[in-house]
Amino acid sequence: MNWLDPSTILTRLLPQIHPLPSAGGSAAPAGSAVSDSGGLTLPEGTWGFVFRTWLAASLTLLLCFYLQLEYPATAIVTTIIIAQPVVGMVLSKAIYRFIGTIIGANVALIMAGAFVQDRTMMLTAFTLWIGLCAAIGTLLRDFRSYAAVLSGYTVAIIAIAHIDSPLHIFDAAVARVSAISIAILSTTVVNELFSSHHAWTDVQRAIKLNVAGIKLQLRQTLDEGSRPDVLRRFSLASTLMPLRSQLTYAAPELSDGKLRMAGARSVILALFDMASVNQGLALGLGELREKRIFITEAIAIARKGLDQSYPEHFRPDLTKLIRRQLTAGDLTLEEAFVLDRLDRLFEQYAFLRDGMRAMRLGHRPIRDVSLPVHQDPMTVFLNTVRVVLAVGLTCLFCVLSGWPETSFALVNTVSFIALGAVSSTPILTGRAALIGYPLGVCTATLGYFFLIPSITGFPLLMVVVFPFIALSCILIAIGQSQMGMLSGMVFFLLTNPDNPQTYNPQQFLDHAILLVVGGVTVYISLWLALPVSLSRRILRVAFALGDDLHAMLRGDVSITEENEVSIQYDRWSQIHGYAQARKMTLGRRNLLEQFAAMGDLSILIRRAEVALARASIPSALRMQAQGALFSLDPQALRQAAEELLAHSKRHPDLHHFTILRTAASLYSITLQLRKAERFLRHFKLYESWASRPESESPSAALPPQSGGSGLTPQPLA
Repeated sequence: MNWLDPSTILTRLLPQIHPLPSAGGSAAPAGSAVSDSGGLTLPEGTWGFVFRTWLAASLTLLLCFYLQLEYPATAIVTTIIIAQPVVGMVLSKAIYRFIGTIIGANVALIMAGAFVQDRTMMLTAFTLWIGLCAAIGTLLRDFRSYAAVLSGYTVAIIAIAHIDSPLHIFDAAVARVSAISIAILSTTVVNELFSSHHAWTDVQRAIKLNVAGIKLQLRQTLDEGSRPDVLRRFSLASTLMPLRSQLTYAAPELSDGKLRMAGARSVILALFDMASVNQGLALGLGELREKRIFITEAIAIARKGLDQSYPEHFRPDLTKLIRRQLTAGDLTLEEAFVLDRLDRLFEQYAFLRDGMRAMRLGHRPIRDVSLPVHQDPMTVFLNTVRVVLAVGLTCLFCVLSGWPETSFALVNTVSFIALGAVSSTPILTGRAALIGYPLGVCTATLGYFFLIPSITGFPLLMVVVFPFIALSCILIAIGQSQMGMLSGMVFFLLTNPDNPQTYNPQQFLDHAILLVVGGVTVYISLWLALPVSLSRRILRVAFALGDDLHAMLRGDVSITEENEVSIQYDRWSQIHGYAQARKMTLGRRNLLEQFAAMGDLSILIRRAEVALARASIPSALRMQAQGALFSLDPQALRQAAEELLAHSKRHPDLHHFTILRTAASLYSITLQLRKAERFLRHFKLYESWASRPESESPSAALPPQSGGSGLTPQPLA
């Protein structure tokens, strides 16, 4: 067997390991890398990725040798760390790596100046600092999280590694920043010149696929009245929310990236709203006792819109039909709800088309949304404690062991512990360290003792290291990004390419042993230090749903309707990720139904508050609707909705569409209350809030609209 062949190695390794999340937040399943015949099937563009990384590493090392930098290994390790198959991901990670390095270098100099005489205080301050960085990294997403953690362990690389020679700390900081700058510059130039795989192309493709999927679900609902499956809805959330990360990768690729990203965010929010409309339509159609002619006409109008390139052109036909029925006074509450859902569907069509146009042309969209995500304070606290404990115990072990050069092991171990602790699955990071460190030691042993000594000249050096860079890149390309990064990083740390090249077998052996021990330490630390419990994370999401409803019923108007939709779908995305780790049973499916109902209820209550604030209605009717909304009493909500619909029939003016939407919003809450009753009673949300004065209600904080027929799309918050 030719053990230098990456395909042979990977074919044997992959069936024994789990897929690990890539830097972009997604993971390629391990099974996709191994074909049915037992051979290796690499993703498209893998060898181009390998060539670009190798070329960037060659250029980086050449510049380091030419400029006679002190730490060329740091530069080439940076090239491996920021290596990604997509050029946008490379640029984004390079930017945040530079930011994190600058912050960490400054903090290292401050700590060195403050605690130069006291090692214990320096290690304590470093442990607290990296814990703070872990907390910030937990709150952030994408490579911003990586930058936060990097600023933490950069202090270890600069200050802790030179704790015995504090006078060299400033020189080490300058050398590290210089080496990383050279690596970032080289990698950026190579990827801009040779890369054909752009993150923006992936974003466009993913959005078009999801638009087609949503339209297919809407067709099924309109044609057959079928209800969307909860797993499909959660799967949609887990597909669309990661696009938020992809947008940050695509922005550096485009000169007008900010405007195009704003359009993409508007499209994602429109897709979320269309999925919610689809759910409401299915419930509403199921409540109809009979489907009268005008309902069939309205569905036919919506159906035509689905099949046209400009669906918003059919909205005036639906508006005319609704106005006709309101004027005639021949409209039940169930029928009004279905018509309002169809009207809202056309509203989202307009937002969708505007966002797609902004993505294509780079103009400013009608609305600019931020797509906020769910934040779990307990996860932030646990990750902070996890990092502080693991790093503190590692520092204590290195001090008490008395081994020579333990700072080398401390730096490399601490950095990976910090990165793993803020991930959603730390144990997978531990497994990557358990395999990646020994794999890097093995490849470095081959190169250091058998290949590099037999060559002379820079060109031959880069030819020799090509297979090892290729191995790292292939692992990254198939989803094993942490393992690939580790193997390449360890290879260059141990071989330590320099000009002239020096050989110290004893130092190599010491460092290799320390790195292998470090891999075991990372695994044990991430396994034992407050291990992650998926059940507890799901429970905290459930409590967050209950807290949201409590806050809304207390009058909290700090979260807009758009933000509420984004947060709920991010929660569903997280729940879907947790649920995939276990076998789906009937009980777990029912639990997902309850989570969906609670999330929908939060969105609907917020929409009802906004609609009620905008509706031009008598104060007595407003107070009745507010009392029903705050009490979550289904009978009171239905009665208030009936009164609003009757008022809309009696006053067919410019405001009757707003009043119709308010009535439909209250009625939609009654439908969700049936599904979420068990959770509501558990969270004690069946409380009477009707006694509160109107000045304290959430709708009092929002000014009513002075006019408008609801025919043009307007941001609802």
